[in-house]
Amino acid sequence: MTLLAIGLNHDTAPVALRERLAVSEAELATELERIKAATGADESLILSTCNRTEVVLSGPASQTAMLDWIARRADLDPARVAQHVYTYTDQAAARHLMRVAAGLDSLVLGEPQIFGQLKTALASAKSAGAAGPALHQAFQSVFGAAKRVRTQTDIGKEPVSVAFAAVRLAEQVFDPISDCHAVLLGAGETCALVGRHLKQRNVKSITVVNRGLSKAQALAAELDGEGMTLNQMPQALERADILICSTAAPLPLVGKGMVERALKKRRRPILIVDVAVPRDVEPEVDELADAYLYSVDDLRAVIDKGKALRIKAGERAELIIDAELENYQRDVAVRAVGDHVSALRARGQAQAEQALTKALSRLRKGEASEVVLARLAHELSQKLLHEPSKGLRQVATQPDQLSVALQVLGLDKDPS
Repeated sequence: MTLLAIGLNHDTAPVALRERLAVSEAELATELERIKAATGADESLILSTCNRTEVVLSGPASQTAMLDWIARRADLDPARVAQHVYTYTDQAAARHLMRVAAGLDSLVLGEPQIFGQLKTALASAKSAGAAGPALHQAFQSVFGAAKRVRTQTDIGKEPVSVAFAAVRLAEQVFDPISDCHAVLLGAGETCALVGRHLKQRNVKSITVVNRGLSKAQALAAELDGEGMTLNQMPQALERADILICSTAAPLPLVGKGMVERALKKRRRPILIVDVAVPRDVEPEVDELADAYLYSVDDLRAVIDKGKALRIKAGERAELIIDAELENYQRDVAVRAVGDHVSALRARGQAQAEQALTKALSRLRKGEASEVVLARLAHELSQKLLHEPSKGLRQVATQPDQLSVALQVLGLDKDPS
C-alpha cells in the first residue's frame, strides 16, 4: 500500500492561505471526487481544521495533481503554494499522522481535539465512498498510537492556556469541583473556554455576567447556564464559589466592598481568578480572609510548569510512536505478502486441478487405478516443486539468500 499525506498547517502557512483551503462539510464529497479524478488515488480523506488542511491518499497517486488541486482551491500559482506544502509518503506519512492524532503536531502541544477531528474526517470520507479498507486499516494504527500516547503519558493533562490553568487551579482548591457554583465575568473567548472546561467537569451551575445581556445569554445557553447583566453581579457573587473574570473594561468591575458583602451573606470562601488586563478585580480584595485572588501573573507559573511537563511527556510520546510505527510497518508487510500467498495457493490449486483432470481421463480409459494414482502423485509433486527447486539452484552460491530460502521452505529444520 502507498500512503501519501499532503497539506499545510499553522507552521507552514499563514492564516490567510489556510482560510482559502478550508473545506466545509457541504463541500467534502465533491472535493473528494475531484481529488480521486485528478490524482488517480484509490482512497482519500480530507482533514480541514482552523490550523490545517491536509489530504491523505492511499494507492498510486500523482503528487503533482494533488498540488494542483491545492493551488486551484487557493486560487494561487502552484509554485507559490508549494513553498507552504509538506508531503509525506508511506512510513513517513504514517508517523506524521500518528503525531497529528496524538497532538504532537498541534499549535498547542497535546491538545485533544485533533483526535476527534481525524476520526470525523475518516467517517465522512467513508460516508462519501472515498475511504475504504486501506485507509481504515492505516488509521487503526494511527488511532491506536494516539490512544497509547494519551493513556501512557501526561501530554494533555497539564495546563498550557490561561483558561485551562484557571480551571486546574479551581480543581486544586475545591474537591470535588462538581459541588461548586461558577460565575464567569465576561462572555469573550477566554470565558467561553473556561466555561467549556467547567461544564466538562460537571460543576453545579454556571452563571455568565456581561455588560450586554444578549452575549451573556448566548454563552450561557451553550453552557446550560444563566445569563445576567453587570447590574446583577452582586447577586451572582453571593452564590459564586468560583469567579473567573476576563473583560476589556478599563477599570475594575468587582470591588472589595462588593466581595465583602457577598462573603457575609454566603459564609463560604470564594476563589477569584482575574485574567483580565487591565484587572477586573480590585487588588485589595486579596486582603479579605475568605477571598482567594489570583491574577494572570499568578497563573504564569502554572502554565510554564504545564508546558515543561508537556514537552517532557512529548519526548516519551515520540518513543511510543516509534514503537507503534514498527508495528504498523510489520502489519503493512504482512498484508502485502498476503497477495503473494494467495497467488501461490491459486497456482498450486490450478496445478492440482490440471493433474486431477488428466488422472480422471486415464481412469476412464481403463488404466489401473494404482498406476494412475502413482503417476498423479509424481506429476503433481514435480509441478509443485519445480519453481522452489529452480530458486534454490539460483541462490546456491549466495549463503545469505540460500539461508532465507531454506527457512521459507522449512528445509532449515532437522529432518528427523
